[in-house]
Amino acid sequence: MLLGTVSNEPYQRVSSDNSPYEGAMLGAAIGAGGAGAGVFGARMHYKGIDKRAERHLNAIESREPVIQRKINKVNEQAAKPRMSFMQKAKSKIADTGINQINNLRTAQLDGLSSKNEQLRNVVDSMYRTNTSATKEADLSRRNHYAQSYADINNHYDNVIQGSRLSKMKQQVEESMENKQARLEKNRDVKVNKLNKELDHLSSGRQKWGEDGVKLMKQKHPYAHVKGIGRSAAVIGASALIGGGAGMILGGLTDEVNKHVKQ
Repeated sequence: MLLGTVSNEPYQRVSSDNSPYEGAMLGAAIGAGGAGAGVFGARMHYKGIDKRAERHLNAIESREPVIQRKINKVNEQAAKPRMSFMQKAKSKIADTGINQINNLRTAQLDGLSSKNEQLRNVVDSMYRTNTSATKEADLSRRNHYAQSYADINNHYDNVIQGSRLSKMKQQVEESMENKQARLEKNRDVKVNKLNKELDHLSSGRQKWGEDGVKLMKQKHPYAHVKGIGRSAAVIGASALIGGGAGMILGGLTDEVNKHVKQ
């Protein structure tokens, strides 16, 4: 073992300053220390899997609701785009003007209905005296009412369509449609990105969940160091380090004593 140790790299680093025996033991101590530290580090990493899983799962639980709220907000914005100040002003002016025109329409239609009801009463009063004439008069009344009703509506529809109010209303509607199209496009990009993050969190939940942690432990290098071998690896490394240090110290002591005797 000593000859093999003399040829290793740790020994080569110290042999120029120490005797071959001292260098060999120091090299053995360094090599053993590295092995022991590696096993100890693997053990600590293995033991920390559960704590890391808990931290990751807590982070996932906290992040998922935040992402879902963002998705809901983006969807709401795309479904109901908000008007700008100017758009609201134009829309209000147009609505007010159109409502006034429609109020005139309603008043004229109400007047038509009132006259029609009066004619109905007149026609009904004729029914007993002249049935045939009553039927013709009632048919004429119905036709007149229907035609007048249509004429009034067409008139006010044309007034609205030909007015500046209608053009203003149309501009606002087109502007809002364009805005909604932009918001929907932006929503698709954002929601796609947020959904990818949710998928990533879902993968993390699977990785750090009970089954994932179990598999992680099964695949961990430390899990393949069985039984007493785990303790032997650490204890053996420590013993080599301690023994090597003791022998080095002993060698140095002998060297000092030799010079003192001289």
